[in-house]
Amino acid sequence: MNFLEQMQSSNDPMITMIKNHLLSRSDTSELLKKENKNIEDMILFVGHELYVKYLKGKNNHRMACVAGPDEELYGIVMHYLDEDDIDMKKIENEMSRISFVNQEQKRPNQEEKIPKSEEKVKKILKNTHKESKTIKKAKKKVKKSTIVEGQMSIFDL
Repeated sequence: MNFLEQMQSSNDPMITMIKNHLLSRSDTSELLKKENKNIEDMILFVGHELYVKYLKGKNNHRMACVAGPDEELYGIVMHYLDEDDIDMKKIENEMSRISFVNQEQKRPNQEEKIPKSEEKVKKILKNTHKESKTIKKAKKKVKKSTIVEGQMSIFDL
């Protein structure tokens, strides 16, 4: 199955967006027919390029979400399609050392931490709710003086 056939069979909105862009260009027809390209490697390559550009060399090696203009994404995809000598094993190896923040995937250590963090959140929400009630009560108790200092009332006459 060539790259274009893989993209046409995908229902993923991001893949559809990339496919529509590639089909709108006149210089991609040969690139889309390549048999040695696939969606999984393309996504890995895009993630790697974004990692190298934005996170590599920084202290935090956790990748959650990197946003940017669509043109940047399209440029990375075109680079992936243009190059035939991309060392995907090297990229896979480098990307395997990065921890991705994914809410659906739980690490074994997180399963124990989740109930504790949920309890903390519930306590914080309860305390916040109690504090907001006391603040509202305090606001109700304080009456604003409507008489401006130095101004006479009509009843003073």
